[in-house]
Amino acid sequence: MRGPGIRSSHEGTDPESVSEEAEKNTPEGEVASEYQKNLLEGGSVYLEYDFELTDSYGRTLCYVYLHDKTTMVNELLVRNGYARTLTIKPNTKYRERLYAAELSAKSNSSGFWETGFFK
Repeated sequence: MRGPGIRSSHEGTDPESVSEEAEKNTPEGEVASEYQKNLLEGGSVYLEYDFELTDSYGRTLCYVYLHDKTTMVNELLVRNGYARTLTIKPNTKYRERLYAAELSAKSNSSGFWETGFFK
């Protein structure tokens, strides 16, 4: 996720993404990026942090919430099949919540679970 002055990574997730290097992009990354853009466009977001604030790439590690301050974007990405869970200790605050969202996406064949991209 990019915003004014911040590069972030959705904590606890491994979403398909779009690279600045076009040849590295996948159709799934384009779809996931568009889904996320539609969620976030034109609204404020709120960030929540876990134990570590940045990753080795200098991105801010955070849980992103929509303007209502209760809807977690990280969870929506996983629940709708556009990301899988990825827990890297010590950042484990919502590990169970995100894992439950992944199980739901998988059992409901949501997003990339339906297309077979996620196995």
